[in-house]
Amino acid sequence: MHARFLSAPDLDGTFDYFSNILTLLQYTEADSAEIHAAINWKSGEPMDRRMLKIRALVYHEITHFLDLHTTFWGHQYLVRKLNFAQSLTRDLPDVDDRLAVFAVETGEIDIHKELIVEGTLPPTACKRLTHQLQYEEKFGVVLIINYCSGDTVHHQVPLSTLSLLEAHATANEFLSILEYAKTIDDPVDAAIINRETRESFDDLLNDVSRIEYSVLLSLTRIHFPEIDLKSLMSMISTLARFSLDATFFRIGIIANRIEETFSNRSLGHFLSMELRRDSQRALIFFKTVLFMYEWKEWLSKEEKDIYLALVGDDPHAAIVEMWVKYKGMDVEDFDDRFDFLFEGALERLGNYKSTLCDAVLSAENLQNRKIIGNRAIGSIDLPSLKLIDMVLHDGTIVKAPNSINFDVETYFDINMELFSRMERRYREYRGKRIHMPPDTVEYFHF
Repeated sequence: MHARFLSAPDLDGTFDYFSNILTLLQYTEADSAEIHAAINWKSGEPMDRRMLKIRALVYHEITHFLDLHTTFWGHQYLVRKLNFAQSLTRDLPDVDDRLAVFAVETGEIDIHKELIVEGTLPPTACKRLTHQLQYEEKFGVVLIINYCSGDTVHHQVPLSTLSLLEAHATANEFLSILEYAKTIDDPVDAAIINRETRESFDDLLNDVSRIEYSVLLSLTRIHFPEIDLKSLMSMISTLARFSLDATFFRIGIIANRIEETFSNRSLGHFLSMELRRDSQRALIFFKTVLFMYEWKEWLSKEEKDIYLALVGDDPHAAIVEMWVKYKGMDVEDFDDRFDFLFEGALERLGNYKSTLCDAVLSAENLQNRKIIGNRAIGSIDLPSLKLIDMVLHDGTIVKAPNSINFDVETYFDINMELFSRMERRYREYRGKRIHMPPDTVEYFHF
């Protein structure tokens, strides 16, 4: 099995943000034919539950890959990773500074375990979520989400980029199953799959060990109980991508709208400043859900029904409508006129002198970015996306249906020493996450 460096721990599969290796941990060469059939499935063909599970797992892991290579968040992550790797391989004097900046990104994936408070009450028994801001010397200003039953707080979870990335991947995982159920001619079998999927979703939300991964799923379900699970998964996937792919210009406007809503003005200001510096993107997801909830509750009964139908049919349009009609943004703030910035950024990635493949993979993903657009990834057929090949537990390689020309095994072997050095330096890093303390004096020049 290929070593894992920086990835969310999971028993079934993993995507490594250092190496770009996508591994299906529960499968070996003996399963490769079944995996190949699952990822090459065509609408109208039957799938048994095992194939359906495999395909859903692939959707989960490729979402991480696509987030890294088709969004503005991913581009910033890659730039900071390549800066660190370039300094490390050349033994440049700025390597610690590059690591400190890269740790801002990795720290939002590999973070916060010490801030989680786990109770014993099943999380879905907590019908109310509250939140507060607190300052942590190691992390900066953190938004803490409280799971409440009555006035009692039973669980506490910090909002993090990991929460956002996992919400996105999990939503696409479940959505892929629900999309399959929609294609089944047998209504009984379709109903059974839908019921089993709802039960699996509830089990995930009640798994306290995964509460950091599921917190944004719980947040959205609590505030949108009117929509079915398929619509909920589509909304979550679309909003996660909306948050990860916001341009610098859009983030600045959104941060202004968010800052004015915090009761703790001081900490709210500094958390909003983090967002303006292109950190804390999970805050966009979190506040957008709350704003959409406020908007729909403010509408008349007839208007609310129309809005909820829009959430189900076109969640991106529903998100934009809220920001425009409720939060006063302009429609032009959401058009694609800044997409040229993404393509220009891809060219700059190619200037790094490194054996790492990130610039090549991002260039290959430009077409994926166009295919995805504002859609949920879980509703897009796998063969239409250009993907890297997958590695099984025993090292067997399974080719993606529309495979990027990229030799996973050779690449890993060539860069194994570099990955190990990067991970060792990262794990040894004991510096604080770069942030602006709340007592910082800000200077404005006019």
